[in-house]
Amino acid sequence: MIADMAKAVGVITAALLLSSCSSSSSESAPVPDADGGQSSSSGALAAGESARSCTVQDERLTEISGLAASTQHPGILWTHNDSGGGALVYALDAQTCEVRATVTLTGAEMVDTEAIAVGQDADGTPIVWVADIGGNTVRRSNVWLHSFVEPAQIRDQEVRVSSSAISYSDGPGDSETLLVEPTPNGRMWIVSKRQSSQGKFYALPAGFGAGTPSATAKPVGAAPWLSTDGSISPTEDQFVIRTYLGARLYRGSPPGKNERGLDIPAQGQGEAITFAADGNSVFTISEGANPDLWRTQL
Repeated sequence: MIADMAKAVGVITAALLLSSCSSSSSESAPVPDADGGQSSSSGALAAGESARSCTVQDERLTEISGLAASTQHPGILWTHNDSGGGALVYALDAQTCEVRATVTLTGAEMVDTEAIAVGQDADGTPIVWVADIGGNTVRRSNVWLHSFVEPAQIRDQEVRVSSSAISYSDGPGDSETLLVEPTPNGRMWIVSKRQSSQGKFYALPAGFGAGTPSATAKPVGAAPWLSTDGSISPTEDQFVIRTYLGARLYRGSPPGKNERGLDIPAQGQGEAITFAADGNSVFTISEGANPDLWRTQL
């Protein structure tokens, strides 16, 4: 949902600039299977190449705003809609773009859900984090991180979430990105979309995890302006940030180092990106009806 002028300008600019930057993308290029291997009907992508995996045709998914690769279910991407999408998370098949299951979240009301990530609790149990952190008016004194144990089965079900109230040490912000280290009680960061002329990386306290009732996020460095999503590699040695204008890869932990651009396919309103489970590629998708799911080899 385009809620303010800055977002509209970003989307228009992205469409114009990225339309000329998709020379490495191919609608007919061979696509690795969802486990990172090679499917029987296609070959592997070369580094830097992109290919369309499939097209989402489910009418419920028209404002996709986040992606996260499942750590338990090969080929499944957890996703959700933007504000107004309700307390729902969907299990999306990365090869067919079919919704394999709908998870209804109970115990929380969503205001502006913008990101999703998979981490682990202190015992190594996979935890899905759903970030209700949007705020185009930049007036929310608290935002929320909701968590639940990643379902052992891909089926329609209800789960009760644990909720954590998050405040920013330097005042209310507007964020759309959540980064979670995929290790037991891994560190977590929120990335603001804009604070004046740029975004910021905000670190949550060490030890923060599922069940922590509240926490204060503190800035640790500058982030790209208009950041819309991000993901930490399964190997934890790099992370990616997506904006309306493309994507950036970083080494290490946020705020990162050795930043470089990543050529991803042009999309009208790019809101979601995640590392594949193998860590060798990223998936990207846009808001809107019938969006294409793309995979870019690193």
